[in-house]
Amino acid sequence: MMYAKTAARCTQIAPSTIWLSSDRHRALFGNSTFNPQQQANINGIKSLRHQIRRPSWMLVKATKEEEEEEEKMIHWPNSEPTELEKRDNSGTLTGAVSLIIGTTIGSGILALPQKTYTAGFIPSATSMVACWAFLLVEALLLAEVNVFLRHNRKNDSDSEDVISFKTMAQETLGDWGANVATWTYVFLAYTSMVAYASKSGDLLSPFFSFIPSPMLAALFTTLVASIIFLGENNAAYQINQWLTASMIGLLVVIEASALSSNGGESGVGWLVFMAANDDWARIPNTIPVIIFSLVYHDIIPVICHYLDNDMVEIRRSLIIGSLVPLLFLLVWDAITLGPVNQHLLSSNTAIVETFSLLAVGTSMIGTLLGFSLFFQEQLKHKLVGKKKLSFSSIAIAVIPSLLLSAALPDAFSVATDIAGGYCMTILYGILPPAMAWFLLQFNNVKDDHNEDAPFFNHNPTALLGIGLFASALVLDQLLQHL
Repeated sequence: MMYAKTAARCTQIAPSTIWLSSDRHRALFGNSTFNPQQQANINGIKSLRHQIRRPSWMLVKATKEEEEEEEKMIHWPNSEPTELEKRDNSGTLTGAVSLIIGTTIGSGILALPQKTYTAGFIPSATSMVACWAFLLVEALLLAEVNVFLRHNRKNDSDSEDVISFKTMAQETLGDWGANVATWTYVFLAYTSMVAYASKSGDLLSPFFSFIPSPMLAALFTTLVASIIFLGENNAAYQINQWLTASMIGLLVVIEASALSSNGGESGVGWLVFMAANDDWARIPNTIPVIIFSLVYHDIIPVICHYLDNDMVEIRRSLIIGSLVPLLFLLVWDAITLGPVNQHLLSSNTAIVETFSLLAVGTSMIGTLLGFSLFFQEQLKHKLVGKKKLSFSSIAIAVIPSLLLSAALPDAFSVATDIAGGYCMTILYGILPPAMAWFLLQFNNVKDDHNEDAPFFNHNPTALLGIGLFASALVLDQLLQHL
């Protein structure tokens, strides 16, 4: 991710932070860079630093070892942090886990029942666990590639920046990899916006039956866009964090209430009911929406930066942070497909509707924030004025999405299928093993005797298998839609 305005540095994320969409966007497309004149000024200041530190009588140029010793003893303003400061500024496991959970849980959970209903609970639950394991392997692989590139930059001036997904693709796969990542992201963002807009209209229709659903979708999307445009990014970030916390709280209330009531069914009766409706042949139909609901990979570059390249903590955060949403989704699937479904809807209608709107709203805020920042970067040399640039970028993201959501029947389901089955699978399923493979083959990183070496050093065959499996998922979806 490459923009001048971000909500906060990752090292400042509190353990209680639920979701930072600026970090999500920065992880996809990078940080802003200095112009040549700014960089020249910075380099000039750096070149004078040691001259200022040394006494005037010491005319002999210091050796590299002496300069390094001085760096350890004295930390000057704007100089690189010491090792102790890096440890103090690194993030916590709790903060990283919270960020992953908040990023994962969203409107995808609303699309689950429609797709998993035909398969039944046990097949769909099996599919969820399998997709979670697949996505976890991809996440661990993506983290290792990111940390490897960060270690290679440790002596560079930008070594403390987040290495974005686009930059990772650029440095490993070249221009074609960066282009694939960029255009796949654009397609993913548009399909996601179509899904959120369409679902918002469906959710609001029962309360405003005299207004057409596409008009309600336009009003809801305009409200979200206005929050981003008028409130500036920081206000949107704060609103989104509060809404996300409320959404997760309501989800806990819904699931706890449903499980405690159990609709009057015994455990045996519940299992019999579930098993009677199983159709294992329907599993492929559930995969896109499950992937859409479980993806958090766009935030991984931020997690690597936040945890200061500590692969042990990064692995723990990815495992724990992804496991919690999986459990939420399994319980939600059991509730919506099980015998407690009607009891749940009749007794908690207001809570369920509020949760659904919050899920759509938080997802839309996050996606629109990142998408509009992407277009701002593309338009910054063509438009003058901050407000004009912000308005134009938001309009480019919103208007096509609203037109498509109004034109497509069942746009929410179609868009989630495309986003999960194609965009996310290509971006977070095919590209990570491809990046690792190119690192292994062309960058001389192989070290079979180092137990701490990245996973892909020891398992080049596994990389091929992971990439082929992800490609097979895309091909399967393509064959279904032909």
